[in-house]
Amino acid sequence: MRAKTHITLAATLLLSLVFGLIGSARPAQALDKTVRQQVLRASVKLMTQFDGNKQAGSLCSGSMLNQEGYILTNYHCVGYLTDGRRDRELEAMGLRPGDLFNEQGISVVAITDDPRQLPKPTYVAQVLAGDSTLDLAVLKIVAYYNSRQKLPSSLPVVAFNLADSDSVETLDEVFVIGYPGIAGNSVTATEGKISGFLDEDEDGSFDWFKTDVLVNQGNSGGSALNADGELIGIPTARLQDQAGNVIYLIRPLN
Repeated sequence: MRAKTHITLAATLLLSLVFGLIGSARPAQALDKTVRQQVLRASVKLMTQFDGNKQAGSLCSGSMLNQEGYILTNYHCVGYLTDGRRDRELEAMGLRPGDLFNEQGISVVAITDDPRQLPKPTYVAQVLAGDSTLDLAVLKIVAYYNSRQKLPSSLPVVAFNLADSDSVETLDEVFVIGYPGIAGNSVTATEGKISGFLDEDEDGSFDWFKTDVLVNQGNSGGSALNADGELIGIPTARLQDQAGNVIYLIRPLN
């Protein structure tokens, strides 16, 4: 039986993990050249193969949260969320909404050492917790890619500093980092502004940042940063009306 959206741990684990990391975040730094190099390396590429089809899979981005190997991404990067674009294809493979793309919840993690070069498949991560309503998932690195060597307790990876996303305001500068899959597979950064806020369920609390920063398909699950290079959210989706107007959405970290 496939794992569903309540996989392994409750969504409260995902939220408590992220809030705990926010509480222990280091002070903000100026986004100088050194910080730019760090944040580009903290964004990882995720490659998830579908069960029963070696030719099909998902290519997305993720954010490294700490040296223990926790990675934050979108749920739709590792599991089936109905969106109308791929539903027929996925269901033909035997998948149903809420299913993980593979029963083990496994993804290959490619790390960027040099932002001018392609990311290198380095680790294997497994889904630890997921919430399809928030479209968020936490993975944990569990093994090396193509190696039986034992993982150290502290991995040699670069992790993000985490921000309080409630402090974000309209017209704040925002950077989006990830692997859009356009013009090559190297890590890519775009820059823009926070355009506003969206309270999708009209409960008085905003659910999304609206932004003018490009969020292409492979950017899903990647990293949205403030002017200090701290993680404020996860670039997730775009909205487009019949006139062709587009606005992009970031899921706030909090």
